[in-house]
Amino acid sequence: MKSVKLSVVAAVFAVNVSILPVTLFAGADLNCSFNSQLDAGSYRYNVAATSDNSCKSQLLRISVYRDGTPFTQFTTPAESIVEKAWIVDLDDDSKPELIVVSHDPADESKKSMGLYTVDGSILKQVRFPAPPDMSGYRGGDTFQRDGVRMVRVFPVYRPRDISGIPTGGERRVVYQYRNRELLIGSALEDAIPAASVKTVTKKAAGKTTKGSVLKVNGIKPKSDYIEIEADGSIENYKVIRIDEPWRLIIDIAGAGSGIKAKTVVINRHGVSTARIGEHKGYLRIVFDFTVSPMPTETITPAENALRIGFYGNTAK
Repeated sequence: MKSVKLSVVAAVFAVNVSILPVTLFAGADLNCSFNSQLDAGSYRYNVAATSDNSCKSQLLRISVYRDGTPFTQFTTPAESIVEKAWIVDLDDDSKPELIVVSHDPADESKKSMGLYTVDGSILKQVRFPAPPDMSGYRGGDTFQRDGVRMVRVFPVYRPRDISGIPTGGERRVVYQYRNRELLIGSALEDAIPAASVKTVTKKAAGKTTKGSVLKVNGIKPKSDYIEIEADGSIENYKVIRIDEPWRLIIDIAGAGSGIKAKTVVINRHGVSTARIGEHKGYLRIVFDFTVSPMPTETITPAENALRIGFYGNTAK
């Protein structure tokens, strides 16, 4: 699993907007033009797209207003056709993100999705990454918001499947937007190749006193997550996922263990134990799973802690 810091990365998926907190959304008309005004608190987004190329491409213009005053704008050519737009605060920073969904001019079932976020005085574009495994994909995506994450689901076709009748199950892709980074993970319902290792590297907010050694003092199962507790902010950590057997590994840079035991019993969220190992320059925590495949995790920094929530298969 990779942490993707993006400027321009292609993505393909469709959207189920019924569960999203949509202030307003609109669709493109028969002339391939699009115009929508969306409001959220003190922000207003005017989204307009026009086409002069027989609906093969568009020019997208986004104007942002704050407290009714022009704030910033963004203009870009697009090789896809805008069909929906909505706003939602994915990273809970009181600055709503704009999401724009477009489709391939040659195949409306194949979608792309762009994220536009206010960064200082400018509006930046972030494209959602495509899954690393697109085998068996023929479109037919749905997209849902799960808390602070976006979940893309699409059917998987086997080579001999006819259109509209996929027999390969479904593939789930989970996106998370944190600290101006897009994280992507896979929770596959069909067969997952064995011996795969995927890594996420992430830097959390906050600082530890220079020269001090961060101590992890507890690993505790909660009702909705597992919490790693420390005596300071957990700034830098790396996440590694390994299958067969399924394990989630978290390496915390510059940390040591304040826990006497080398193994902590969890027995929740599909996790049996957490194993602790001290290494030069980092502390390693290995979560052993009792389920296969292991669920997709969400890691949220808290005050002097990391909270690891799970989505998907958590039953023993």
